[in-house]
Amino acid sequence: MGVVDPIFTNELFFFSPPEVPAVATATESPVTATAAAMTAPMVRRVAPRACVRTWFIIPRARAQVGRRMRFAPVDSSPMPFGTRSLVGLVAVAMLAVGCGSSDPVAPARDTTTAAGTTTVAKLPTATGAFGKAAKVALPGPDPSGYSATVLTAGKGATVVKGDLLVAHYLGETWRDGKVFDQSYERGQPAQFPIGVGQVIPGWDEKLVGQNVGSRVLLVLPPDKGYGATGNAQAGITGTDTLVFVVDIVGSFGAASSADGTLVAPVAGLPTVTAKAAKKPVIAVPEGVAPPAKLVSQPLLQGAGAAVKKGQTLIAQYVGVVYGTGKQFDASWDRGQPAQFPIGVGKVIPGWDKSLVGTKIGSRMLLVIPPADGYGTGGNAQAGIKGTDTLVFVVDILGAV
Repeated sequence: MGVVDPIFTNELFFFSPPEVPAVATATESPVTATAAAMTAPMVRRVAPRACVRTWFIIPRARAQVGRRMRFAPVDSSPMPFGTRSLVGLVAVAMLAVGCGSSDPVAPARDTTTAAGTTTVAKLPTATGAFGKAAKVALPGPDPSGYSATVLTAGKGATVVKGDLLVAHYLGETWRDGKVFDQSYERGQPAQFPIGVGQVIPGWDEKLVGQNVGSRVLLVLPPDKGYGATGNAQAGITGTDTLVFVVDIVGSFGAASSADGTLVAPVAGLPTVTAKAAKKPVIAVPEGVAPPAKLVSQPLLQGAGAAVKKGQTLIAQYVGVVYGTGKQFDASWDRGQPAQFPIGVGKVIPGWDKSLVGTKIGSRMLLVIPPADGYGTGGNAQAGIKGTDTLVFVVDILGAV
């Protein structure tokens, strides 16, 4: 059984980390693995892994970051809601200005991989700057095996198994050079757990160990892609070698947290203690009635850009019931930050009202009365009554 997510109004979600947020269904992603159904930590309804499409809305923004998570700058452009993708991955942070070279890149014969160095022959070449759609030129009709070539070496954090990876990509079949999917035309990168079996094997094996800011060329034989069955809806046969150009935009670890400047606490409010990169602990004052109105108080003041209405927010959070101090949800316990649209009615009103305008890198204390939470109906599955005031600590890690 699932549990009702306390952030999303009247929605049933399933917690089973590590998780790929699932979305409205239509067709399978050329990146997403084809086994059992995916589960969502908080943002999306559960959908079968074997048939997923995503719908996007992408505002133009520069994502800022907190501790442990790094972003590389890329170029973005607005895209209307309703744009569809073959990729069954939840898209997130679109970052800033494009970088890198637009000249053709000829991969070296010694190709860097997560597992070491392998020697291959006759690799494709790629044209285009980091964060912009690549153009791939194939060297001939015969695929060159299994490889990962770093076209542009990033200087960011190393991608770790289990991280929530943010990446732009373009994929095509070696057989005919046909592009079967790409994130660039949708205007925002995709997000997915890496190295834990939630994407095709070639991505898990070759992207772990790479650095944020890198552009990586992947050549994946069938057994590292869709295997003997292929993916008919994407035009991929069981004998197709796949070619991807992947821009590693960011990587979130389980310990990602806010990195702002400490703000003096306000008397009468719940107190918060936290060790570095650990889940904050909330203490509710005894014998003190909860505030009648919504409270939004910074605990750490971030130096990043202000979050805008309609952006997708990337955050760590923990929530407890005022009065009892009982925890009902925490992204920290699932081992990955959460992501959700903000200011557009997709979360409880208290989040929409409080988090729009906050700065990236901030840690926010929210005290949310019933009217701005679940209302008089409460949320029985989460143990929230219609009279309960909710207390959250939210770390604002990024936004797009």
